[in-house]
Amino acid sequence: MAKQLKILELHKEENHSYLADGIVKLYGPKDLEVLLLETSSSFASIDRAKYLFDHHKGFFGTLSMLKLTADKFHKASIETFCKSKVLFVHAAGENIYFQTQITVSLN
Repeated sequence: MAKQLKILELHKEENHSYLADGIVKLYGPKDLEVLLLETSSSFASIDRAKYLFDHHKGFFGTLSMLKLTADKFHKASIETFCKSKVLFVHAAGENIYFQTQITVSLN
């Protein structure tokens, strides 16, 4: 995600920065980000506004990760891209929510 902001030169402006609570990255030839972690406040906090904000922030973060994957594998077929997944873990209150951001099938 930071790579895309640097390309647009938006990383210098504070209102354009994205600070995830955690990212799992596969190091190798392509350096893929595969999991995003967002934590909403402290343990057992019931701040619904913070929960919803972090949920939407995580959703758009995973979309950015899918875009970065598409950019790195621009010669891959649509069918192959539809099989890719990005994981989103959201810790809020006393729960941990695990979601998968997938692309829509062409069928």
